[in-house]
Amino acid sequence: MSTYFTIILISTLLIVSYVFKVIAKKTNIPAVLMLMVSGVICQAFIPEGLNNIHTYLGIIGNIGLILIVLEASLDLRINRETLPDVLKATASAIIGLVITSSAIASIIYLFHTCTWENAFLYSVPFSVMSSAIVIPSVGSLNEKLKEFVIYESSISDIVGIILFYFMLDINNNPDILSVAGTTAFQLLLTIVCAFLLSYALIWVFIKIEDNTKLFLIISALTLLFAIGKLFHLSSLIIIMIFGLILGNPSLFFRGKLSTFFNSEKAKAIAKSLQEITLESAFLIKTFFFFLFGLSLNLLHLFDIKGLFVGVLIIIVTYFIRFITLSALRSKNTALLTAITPRGLISILLFFSIPTSLIITDMGEAAMLVTIIVTNVIMTFALISNSSKDKKVSIETVQTEIEDKKEEHFVS
Repeated sequence: MSTYFTIILISTLLIVSYVFKVIAKKTNIPAVLMLMVSGVICQAFIPEGLNNIHTYLGIIGNIGLILIVLEASLDLRINRETLPDVLKATASAIIGLVITSSAIASIIYLFHTCTWENAFLYSVPFSVMSSAIVIPSVGSLNEKLKEFVIYESSISDIVGIILFYFMLDINNNPDILSVAGTTAFQLLLTIVCAFLLSYALIWVFIKIEDNTKLFLIISALTLLFAIGKLFHLSSLIIIMIFGLILGNPSLFFRGKLSTFFNSEKAKAIAKSLQEITLESAFLIKTFFFFLFGLSLNLLHLFDIKGLFVGVLIIIVTYFIRFITLSALRSKNTALLTAITPRGLISILLFFSIPTSLIITDMGEAAMLVTIIVTNVIMTFALISNSSKDKKVSIETVQTEIEDKKEEHFVS
């Protein structure tokens, strides 16, 4: 393939992805679904030679995850008013993930030849909400609901990764207490390091006067993420805490800290960084979901057993989510129940399962149908909600007009 032909393909893909983004805003159909379908269609036209496509997916996906979580955390505000919703979102993410993983593990253990620990490892990718899909899809929701699902999906990503590697260690070391102690220590160490490194990085970047420091920030965070991964730390926590601190200077730069940190400069950096992460995340997600579509083997859709297991997983997922949200929230439970798509993080974790732990009689059909169906359900829920909001808005305007007419008639 010639250099110029490759450039044409990449440029065309980005333009098409932008068109998908515009369509997604108007229809609430996730752009990532359209990209995946495009990848599947292009299988007939792209020449062979993408043997290491899962390696590319791993690299691109992890970078995308960093940018998405950073973008979300920069946009979130923490104060007394939002704290209850933050706690509810965190509880929903953790409780929902653990219970859903346990239930899905039971299904996998029942229908496949494997140990319980191995089944639980497989269940985690099926249980994690995709912040990569949720965050760009919920723009039409009101501010409270939007913040809730952004927090929930981001926490779900982080806790899902922790749980996945915990179960990976359990599969390699059956001493649960030892593994739990190590995981707890690593989590505590990660949180402490995240705060120290975040304050240090923000101080350095505030001091730098150069206007081209934004990609330097992203490079530093990506480096910390990769180093943390090598030491089995929950690196996404570092990214999220950095974004929260930089995005909420009035909360984190108090007392003596306010003398070391210029809040106005921090706000300016946060605003610029948010813009560039938004653009970069768009670029990364375009390539990730297109390549994923390109890698899909549609023959998996004829795996009847896999499809049946996938349907069971979907039913259990929504049932547990509805019960969990009903216990934690009193409003919009039905809508929020529908917003639990599987996507980037599920794919990354699923393909991160070591060869030695792969369940031989379980293919990709269950994962594929789970990703497709959960995204389609979320799409219809958002479209329905958007239609209701428009109807309420029109009725409100009509009522105001009628009231004014009556007032004019009386006068």
